[in-house]
Amino acid sequence: MTERRANPRMRALKGAKIFLPGHRSTVDCQVRNVSPAGAKLTLVSTVSVPDRFDLKLDQSDDLQPCQVAWRSLTEMGVRFARATDSQ
Repeated sequence: MTERRANPRMRALKGAKIFLPGHRSTVDCQVRNVSPAGAKLTLVSTVSVPDRFDLKLDQSDDLQPCQVAWRSLTEMGVRFARATDSQ
């Protein structure tokens, strides 16, 4: 299989939270691999997640805006969005 990503991803197993729009609800997930441009997330439950959300890694206070690139029932690939990207 040919790698199509511009930035190779490093394996990871980190806890994280998806902050849904409005930040009133969160969804637990795990980061399975990560690069400066994006990550693969495994969802703990099959909750519906919108195409854009903020991600907070455990052990961090920073929220990372994300855009879903692909998804399956329990996994998704996300691109890290910049603050200047349009919603």
